[in-house]
Amino acid sequence: MLKNDDLVYAFTLTPKDAVKFFRSKGYVIGWNWQDVAAETHAQAFTVAKAARVDILETLGKELDKAIATGTTSHEFVKTLTPRLQKLGWWGKQVIVDSKGEAEMVQLGSPWRLKNIYRINTQTAYQAGRIQQQTAMAESRPYWMYVAVMDENTRASHAALHNKVFHYTDPIWNTHYPANGWGCRCRVRALSLRRLQSLGLQVESSEGRLSTHTVESGFDKRSGEVYTHQVTTFTQGGQSMTPDAGWNHRPGKPQLKQFNKDVIKKEKRLVNSPREKMPGLAIKAPAPFSTVKGVSGDQVNRVLNELGTGQSQKLFNDFLAAHPIKSVMAKATELSGKKALQNRDMQTRVADYLSVQPQEAFRQYAYSTRASVSRTNGYTRASNDLVMVKVAANTNLAKVEADKIKQATNMVLEAAAKNSGPRRIYAPDTDVNRTSTPGDYINRYWSLSDAAGQKSPEQIVTTWIHEVGHQVHYWAGSPSFPALSRVSVLTEYSRTNKYEWFAEHFTAWYIDPIGVRKWNPKAADFIEATMKEAIENSNPTLKGR
Repeated sequence: MLKNDDLVYAFTLTPKDAVKFFRSKGYVIGWNWQDVAAETHAQAFTVAKAARVDILETLGKELDKAIATGTTSHEFVKTLTPRLQKLGWWGKQVIVDSKGEAEMVQLGSPWRLKNIYRINTQTAYQAGRIQQQTAMAESRPYWMYVAVMDENTRASHAALHNKVFHYTDPIWNTHYPANGWGCRCRVRALSLRRLQSLGLQVESSEGRLSTHTVESGFDKRSGEVYTHQVTTFTQGGQSMTPDAGWNHRPGKPQLKQFNKDVIKKEKRLVNSPREKMPGLAIKAPAPFSTVKGVSGDQVNRVLNELGTGQSQKLFNDFLAAHPIKSVMAKATELSGKKALQNRDMQTRVADYLSVQPQEAFRQYAYSTRASVSRTNGYTRASNDLVMVKVAANTNLAKVEADKIKQATNMVLEAAAKNSGPRRIYAPDTDVNRTSTPGDYINRYWSLSDAAGQKSPEQIVTTWIHEVGHQVHYWAGSPSFPALSRVSVLTEYSRTNKYEWFAEHFTAWYIDPIGVRKWNPKAADFIEATMKEAIENSNPTLKGR
């Protein structure tokens, strides 16, 4: 079970804006982290005591890859260790700095690489989040500070939990997370409707922010004391001050340019009201997988080739509100004795989810009595994680979006003409398959089955289906009010309200126009459910 909603914002998520932010960084060399100004940290990639450009470039290129593809810290450390050892940047060494002074320092180590990975992926991700939230500010202008609120949460960070400020409030220039080493806080953007439903009030930081100088360490060689400016937010008897060096907004210089681009785009749309809005770039979080042919880039490629502007926009908004993570793994890694004994898999997924190995296994393992061989994918309302079964030779680069579109069109046409290959007993008054007399309908079994059994197209279709379950959960698991024997798209969608929604959601994302043509009420219901899921920020309201 996901113990806290905040943990879903782990640092391996890869929105396109995060990748863009990290790639926009130059290289700045600093002996101690305090040598580089806070504003420069927001603009440049730097690692203390990495006093050579080739070392910075090696670290930077691997971090770029990690952010873009979802590489875990375990893989990051494993890849970089031999390369940095070859470059001589490893272990404790006596190093002479640019001033000619020698010092025994710790260079590369597994612990340090994990720290470099975590801090830089976190910063890039948060910068990407700011850009996404700023782009949605017209509809969600209220930003709520969210702390994890567990035993490891600092009291000062907990003091800001659930406080809401307008996105233009000055507090976000200094207090947008992360606000210190190991900070797991985040910000959620709210609409007026969601703000009111949560019973929250918009506050102002006016008169509550004060900037002062603090000591952040000293140079062991020269005795020089390092200082940083920090800004404190005070309310009543509580206060919150970011750690020294964290008193800046992630990606602030890049955000200014991004805001200019957003304004230009809005002006273009206003001046060209008849212009068709293009489909948005889907930014689904990169999945975890041990299979080389599975990558977030390929999943996003297919998602961007499917759908239309409307379905992609709502899908993107949902992923921005609830960044659903994915484990795409082999059957032996998901279920049975082999999965239970696979400690390496548990550790790596735990790293990906930012939870303990035992908790990670409980989240991703297939725990029902039936064999995992009988399912293509699964998910649970208790966490924001979907599992999809893949084979060792799966290669998502081979997925053809047109095949998925053709299969979906075939299923929709069969439902409209009642001409599917499977004859199903489904009397008009019976959606639960009881024994009352009635008519038969003809449908395909499922959309993923129609996409091609054991094909790469089936894997992507299954993933969309499982995300559909998460949409349904976050909306409170509503039932389609106009359910009847003719309103089921596939035989599988007759199983229960959960499978009805997931199947119809999958078809709607791939071909929203086709779904609306076949069943306008179903299309309206899916879109309304999507919007409700996007608005819901309380995990306790997730449907079961």
